[in-house]
Amino acid sequence: MTDESPNHGLDPVLGGILHALDGVDVWVDSGTLLALRRDQRLLSWDGDIDLSCWVDDIHDLEARTDALRALGYNVAVRRL
Repeated sequence: MTDESPNHGLDPVLGGILHALDGVDVWVDSGTLLALRRDQRLLSWDGDIDLSCWVDDIHDLEARTDALRALGYNVAVRRL
């Protein structure tokens, strides 16, 4: 990433996911948010990244899951 990148300073995995979801209004949540706040990094033993979005954006998020799978990620969309 360059200094002009909006994801400058992010973990490369999280930055790649957010780049693939560009245009979808998502935010880190749950254990991922806790780790970033508490430790300023993703936890090496945590095997997932928790993201949330508003219900109005769920179709945009689901439309991007193939892009994430193409990058090698397992994707699960849960409605809570």
